[in-house]
Amino acid sequence: METFAAVPQWLKDARELARPDICGILVGNKLDLAENRQVEMGEGAKYAQENGLNFLETSALTGENVHEVFQILSKTILSKIEGGKIVF
Repeated sequence: METFAAVPQWLKDARELARPDICGILVGNKLDLAENRQVEMGEGAKYAQENGLNFLETSALTGENVHEVFQILSKTILSKIEGGKIVF
């Protein structure tokens, strides 16, 4: 819960310090420890949607959805480049 509570400040910092066309994804970790869940999936998904982020839950231990995080982020970046929203 501490980490999730810090996300608004991290997102604010990233948006202030990075390029304005930054892409982001909110990743909930420790999916393998669902019985110890502190942040509900719906809560994370809602926050991500309200802040223009993709959302996915992963497990670093099992590797579940880790690859998908990079696929989603890569596709988002590519889509923005192709749409002219990211210019180098």
